[in-house]
Amino acid sequence: TDAAFCTARKRSGVAVLKSVFDRFVKLFRERFGGHFLWKGLRLNGIDGTTLDLPANAKDLRERFPAGSGTHGSGPHPQMLLVALVDLWTGLAYRFLAVSKKHGENFCARWLVRYLGKGDLLLGDRNFQAYDLFC
Repeated sequence: TDAAFCTARKRSGVAVLKSVFDRFVKLFRERFGGHFLWKGLRLNGIDGTTLDLPANAKDLRERFPAGSGTHGSGPHPQMLLVALVDLWTGLAYRFLAVSKKHGENFCARWLVRYLGKGDLLLGDRNFQAYDLFC
């Protein structure tokens, strides 16, 4: 059941989930990835999004400030999620979640270490970081 899965996930901790995720990504990429190359390069994308977190979780409010807009602060703490995506498979294979105050380029600096020789990274206009891509 969904409840049993959630309980088991809480018991097992982050390390086990990360291991399962990493194994899945490796198997998925071996089976479906690497078939599409552009000029010999594997295409990767990077982008970010903002996620609303539960408003009643005090520990989250301390780490993730509420979003702000034209009408002031919102009711929910918000988290920035930035991901590396294999553009052939659509698989988000590495991601980083941080407080919005850090920004997408902060996350990108951490994520690009997972790119290797033969990878091409495409980013949107927010990733204007010449030094990062050098």
